[in-house]
Amino acid sequence: MIYTILNKEVIQLVNYSAKVNKTDSSQVEVYFSDACYAPLFKSDLEANSFYLFEHDFTMGDIQNISIDITIPSTKKIRIWTSHSDIHEYLSFLYFCAHFKGENISVIFVDDYAQDLFSLGTATCKEVSELLKYEKTLSVLDRKKYIQEWESLCHENGDLRIFNNKKVISVSYDYFDKKIKTAYLNNSKQLYPAIATLMASDTENHFADFIYKFLLQRYITNRSISDVQIMLQKDEFFKNKDLKITPIQKWNKNTKFLLEMNDKKYLLVLGEKNLHKYKKRLELIGDYFKNLAQVVYFNENDSYLLLAYYGNGEGIPLAKCQLDYEDQKWVFNSLKAILDEIHSHKIPFINLSIHFQNNDWYDFITSYMKFYADYALEQNDLTVEDYDFIFELLEKNKTYFTTVSLNYLHGDINPDNVCVDLKKRKVYLIDFDDFLVGDSLYEYAKMERFKDILSFQTFKEIYSADFDNYVIYLLYLLREYLLTYWFEKTNDFDYQKSYENFHQIIEELKGRI
Repeated sequence: MIYTILNKEVIQLVNYSAKVNKTDSSQVEVYFSDACYAPLFKSDLEANSFYLFEHDFTMGDIQNISIDITIPSTKKIRIWTSHSDIHEYLSFLYFCAHFKGENISVIFVDDYAQDLFSLGTATCKEVSELLKYEKTLSVLDRKKYIQEWESLCHENGDLRIFNNKKVISVSYDYFDKKIKTAYLNNSKQLYPAIATLMASDTENHFADFIYKFLLQRYITNRSISDVQIMLQKDEFFKNKDLKITPIQKWNKNTKFLLEMNDKKYLLVLGEKNLHKYKKRLELIGDYFKNLAQVVYFNENDSYLLLAYYGNGEGIPLAKCQLDYEDQKWVFNSLKAILDEIHSHKIPFINLSIHFQNNDWYDFITSYMKFYADYALEQNDLTVEDYDFIFELLEKNKTYFTTVSLNYLHGDINPDNVCVDLKKRKVYLIDFDDFLVGDSLYEYAKMERFKDILSFQTFKEIYSADFDNYVIYLLYLLREYLLTYWFEKTNDFDYQKSYENFHQIIEELKGRI
């Protein structure tokens, strides 16, 4: 199995050899979807060689595309395709233009039956009937298909579709009206809308990922348009040239990168407790000028504008390729920044926008309980382990109520640490999770990224500060439970985080 990355998509080329009878046939059966393999392999053609060429040319740049076809030019190839499936037909055109051999025949399966839009929808018995529709491509036939492919490459549109059985190039917003209807009719739910669109697609038979892309693009563009309209009603933004890019949506807190007057800002919308969020950021501004200044706050419409996005010069650590010495330099530099932040000692201040916490112990236990309760409900945490966690927290209550507290960045991750190798400087950005707490908690939040190459040296640099390793593990357990909760509630693969928090529980048991 060969995987090649091209245009951020994965192309899968699989060369199946027959498992019965002869395997040296000069005939190669070429098909363009995994679903087509079963009817071929179970048919009378089982002794032939099968070749899957799986790449979708319906979207994006095809002008400079080049994919190896690893079939010897001496082989006879028979292509199974369709005039009704845009993915299969475009793959057929590509094959005609790029296969070096001359002996090509084709079977358009919809010539047999119009509702048979792909070989993948046929039975093994129908394969014998389909063979009657095989046609050897003449030089003129092949020239016609090559010209059709080259014309599409020249157009290089956003999207290629069938229109009256002819392939045309269209823009991504071509289906916006249809997409809007499906989205609104399915209560603005993504996957039911995709299912509706696929069910009504009688001409192109788009794959689900294409409709997902088009739907998400529509939702994003609509969101940007809504924000632009909202901001233009505000005197602060009126008649200003605004470029808006979505960044992320976290619960009800939606963030946009706003470019205005050649400067970059963070626009935060829809936060239920935006006034508390604003106070938190203003508190940072009192100590760290230009890091998180609140430039504008509209309390009625619940949005605020922050100026700190321009401070992260260089490249995010997530995109850096650093050797061991540079990693040490980065984390020593980062430690100097954190030491400055952590040097501001302060009594506990409730900056949480989710829980009303009275002290640091209350902050840790309330969050731990929220995520542990969920794991318990999901049967991913036993009652015994649940009780063990909170008995251990209670046992160490004195530590949490007496530990010296200070300011914390709150979200050290590979995207928030920027590195300028030329200037030999490290920058820290994104202070909107800023809080008051224990420095050890900051370091535990950083260990979540221990599997990322550039984060592998952090622990040896910070280990001197880990004077209470049980507390460190409790903080780390809280982070892994949070990650588990987030991944599972959002239908992500949560197995790794599940294993991580159980590993921490076992390590804590071994230390008690």
